[in-house]
Amino acid sequence: VRAETYSPGPNCEAQMFWEVIVAEEGNPFARLLLFGLDSTATDGIDSQLGESELPPFPPAGVFEARLFLPDNNFSGSLGSYCDFRYAVLPYTGQKEWRLAYQTIYGNTINISWDFPSYMAGVLKDIINGTFINVPMIDSGSYTVQDPYTFDRLRMLIDFNVTSPVELVSFSANVSNNSVELSWVTATELNNSGFEIERSPSPTPSLKEG
Repeated sequence: VRAETYSPGPNCEAQMFWEVIVAEEGNPFARLLLFGLDSTATDGIDSQLGESELPPFPPAGVFEARLFLPDNNFSGSLGSYCDFRYAVLPYTGQKEWRLAYQTIYGNTINISWDFPSYMAGVLKDIINGTFINVPMIDSGSYTVQDPYTFDRLRMLIDFNVTSPVELVSFSANVSNNSVELSWVTATELNNSGFEIERSPSPTPSLKEG
């Protein structure tokens, strides 16, 4: 069971977005952070996408986690629980996000993710990228053993989004004189709906008899 100290509001969403969960050992609460891509996003606070600037970190002894925005090449102080980057979809390329956190108990921080097949990344420390260098593929997690030294991490994500709709399954069932269609999609980018077409019934042939 995962309790969350923050649930993104209904306006905290983009054309494509995913989540990273930051939790602390011994703490029943976790922080859900959203990141993603949108054609209206900037490096600053995008209020139209639900991003909102957070106050400075609370005093030591309070668990907190957030995303630092890339203003001034990540040297600024803008932080938010969701951070969306500019991209025209479909999109192929790399984007960087940065996680920041502090602990109550000071033991470990656990970062978990569940990514689709069209994206993969790497989690690195911001010192030189060699102390922490962890692939982020499919579902996984990483435990930061020294969250005082490594209290911020870089998250480099490679995207290969080539299709506006990723179809997972499609089925058709015949019932009396009707056909029921069912499908499941993994992603839908700028999709306003689906159009179903049916081939005309073949004209019956006449036989001489």
